[in-house]
Amino acid sequence: MILLILSMLFVLAEAENWTLLKTGSDGRLDFDSATMALEFRITPKKTLENLDFNLVTKFFDLSGILKGATSLKFQMKKGKVLKSFLRLSNGRSGDQARCYDRKVLEEQVPETILLDLTDPGVFLIDNSKTPNFAENKGCSFWENMLAEANISGVEVALWDSNKNIRRHLDIEYKIISTYIPPTTTPELATSPITVPDIITTATTDVGIANLEVMMTEPPVPSSGEICSLYPQGVISTFNDQSEHYDLKCYHVIAASYGSSPWFVYGSFDTDHMLQALAVYVGSTAFEISRGWMLNQGGRKIPYREGEEVDIEGSGCILSLKNLDLSVDCRPGGRPFVLHYDGYSVAHIELFERHGSEIGLCVQNSSPHRRVNWQMSRGEDCLIKPDIPDCGEAAPQCAEFETSCDESVVRACREMYCQGGEPTPEQICSLSQARKEKCHLVGSKQPGPLIGCPEDVCQRKYFILGAGCPQQPFFIDCPDEEYVENYMSSFFLLFCVTNLAELAKSLLTRAQCFYLQQSYLQSSALLQQTVPFHYRNDCY
Repeated sequence: MILLILSMLFVLAEAENWTLLKTGSDGRLDFDSATMALEFRITPKKTLENLDFNLVTKFFDLSGILKGATSLKFQMKKGKVLKSFLRLSNGRSGDQARCYDRKVLEEQVPETILLDLTDPGVFLIDNSKTPNFAENKGCSFWENMLAEANISGVEVALWDSNKNIRRHLDIEYKIISTYIPPTTTPELATSPITVPDIITTATTDVGIANLEVMMTEPPVPSSGEICSLYPQGVISTFNDQSEHYDLKCYHVIAASYGSSPWFVYGSFDTDHMLQALAVYVGSTAFEISRGWMLNQGGRKIPYREGEEVDIEGSGCILSLKNLDLSVDCRPGGRPFVLHYDGYSVAHIELFERHGSEIGLCVQNSSPHRRVNWQMSRGEDCLIKPDIPDCGEAAPQCAEFETSCDESVVRACREMYCQGGEPTPEQICSLSQARKEKCHLVGSKQPGPLIGCPEDVCQRKYFILGAGCPQQPFFIDCPDEEYVENYMSSFFLLFCVTNLAELAKSLLTRAQCFYLQQSYLQSSALLQQTVPFHYRNDCY
């Protein structure tokens, strides 16, 4: 997931940095026309006399095909302007369509240019003047092109016929966000931040924590706004709005383009369940994924349950306590904390807003921008802009009717919709999510957890087995006891019955990993029975 989004993240990281444009092409960059724009700054070095340059911007689709281009043409000789116009064109050769504006520049080299494909005027010159392309019938091809093409790349080029522009001008550019968040968001309290204690768990006689939550006093509510991501695309936003989205592949969950930018991206599986969160702060990216795994720079970062881990270069602190993986990025100057159950549910606490926040936790993107803030396209990631709620009765969800968040029961109904049969583990996650959310908002929610094992160690090893392979890192859960017990059923079912191929298709990656390790130490009988090879997705 991180590899997929890093290129876009690093482009956005340069939002405050200008790039000096040299003659020729400046190379292809990732570009989302729905949420990004190009800004140019032109600085004269001397009195302009003889110039002949063309500032060209080319736009490409996912297949790398040129779909359209813009240009600013300026030509002068001995101080007299000969040509001065803006132009749009499509990507076809031979019968290429073009339209022009010859008035806005007023025979002057502009100081600033904002190039926004979602704006009808495309160009904004010196923060005040816009071409009238929208009412020019000859420009209709441009609107049609944007409606059909998924622009994902941009190339900026500067052509200098007189070969003297560097002596006259500096032309710089940067990529910026064009999304304007709602302005009606209530301001957050500026009082000192109080971090609520994590949910505490009871212990059995043998010292192993039980999943049942025992609270003697009401929890202290978080001073931040809270967004919750539940199964089946149900989200409770920072504004306490319950939303239902079609989510698949990668989506922007929450982000800020302020002076200290940060981004949180979510990865969703085919069951519309959260499977990973990629976090970008400053120039650092890392990922937390199923199994409570921490990945940074393509490496699994080991840690132990209960300890605090400083995620290198991020200013964020990670800690796994009581089945809650928290990532607190406030020490690094980013005003948010993530809570992840390691399986399918997450909560985000946001303690400050700067008016530059975007993502599903803030507000859905408008239809002409990104659908549901999805960051990936392709046949495997097709989604619908709108999906209806399930209208079927779900008596199994009665337990969730009394909750501090209406989105919990909404998610439960969707899980049972059309004959769905969620697993006990999935219901356990939803039940845990309810208690965690109620704890964050300061509500002492009664009632037992549903679908959860009595022994918390069983839950821990289930979540560990649902993610990528890594060594167990739990306290008070003897590895030799739980790993052997957990894997013994897979040996009996798959190995002894000689269904190795079925085993390879059904085992999760972590189970695959443990099976591989155990196989290397197994008996001759198993070695003869199961010709098991390492799977490509076990890494």
